[in-house]
Amino acid sequence: MTKSKNIFVLLNLVLVLMLGCTKDKETVSAIDYRYYPIAVGDSMIYQVSLFNKDLNNYDSTYQLLERVESVFNDNEGRPTFRLERYVRKTDADAWSIYKVWTSNKSSTSIEKQEDNITYIKLIFPVKLNKTWNGNAKNIFADDFEDYKIISLNEPLQSGNYSFDSTLNVRQIDYDYGFEKRKHFEIYASGVGMIYKDEYDSLQGSPLGKIYHYTETLLYHNKK
Repeated sequence: MTKSKNIFVLLNLVLVLMLGCTKDKETVSAIDYRYYPIAVGDSMIYQVSLFNKDLNNYDSTYQLLERVESVFNDNEGRPTFRLERYVRKTDADAWSIYKVWTSNKSSTSIEKQEDNITYIKLIFPVKLNKTWNGNAKNIFADDFEDYKIISLNEPLQSGNYSFDSTLNVRQIDYDYGFEKRKHFEIYASGVGMIYKDEYDSLQGSPLGKIYHYTETLLYHNKK
């Protein structure tokens, strides 16, 4: 009886440990997904700032609406979100459709197709200093350094919003003196991308080209 009882206790202990590990794994996954929640009907409005110095200086500000219009299966059979992007100059203006992008969310990553170029925006599980080739599925695969999560679970005040937990993905960051490039995106738990910054400077060219583009979240309808 004693031997049988010991075996029974041991089996129960193993079962408890297995359930505990499963619960921890599910909890971590849920936390990871919170940085890119997406569903049909989601809307995000950003304030855009664009400065482009080339042959001429171009400086512009406008608003950008990204709306998840529908979901469909792509040619690989994966659920794919259709992202309709609209622009307007001010609050008083009507929205005008600008572009259509798509996004895929899997158990291991977030992919986004921007102007027919696929970027791997995030990989799961998220972890500080984690790196991956965000351009692995496009023509820039060998041109830039790996994406890297440079901050995680950091609070952030942005515009009218206060976020308890954000992560920052460094996409490009190098300085060769005559050429500087710095791209990053910040994601907030429960919301998604709240800030994008792309800065490219080619001072070695005769014109000293500069491109600086930012998106700052103004509004979202996520609960």
